Amino acid sequence: MPTRAQARLFERFSRADTSRSSTGHGLGLALVAAIATAHHGTASLATGPDFGIEVILPLP
Repeated sequence: MPTRAQARLFERFSRADTSRSSTGHGLGLALVAAIATAHHGTASLATGPDFGIEVILPLP
């Protein structure tokens, strides 16, 4: 997945091009980011050859 597309995954109604044929509204990661922020944390993505994309949620 291109880095440009990864940056948009936390925006409401944003979906990756490869998932456009499946059901959903693009709210999942936006909700994750909002909940993390409400708890004074952050949500970010990490990529790797062995695991694809991973969501990191450090909370205080």
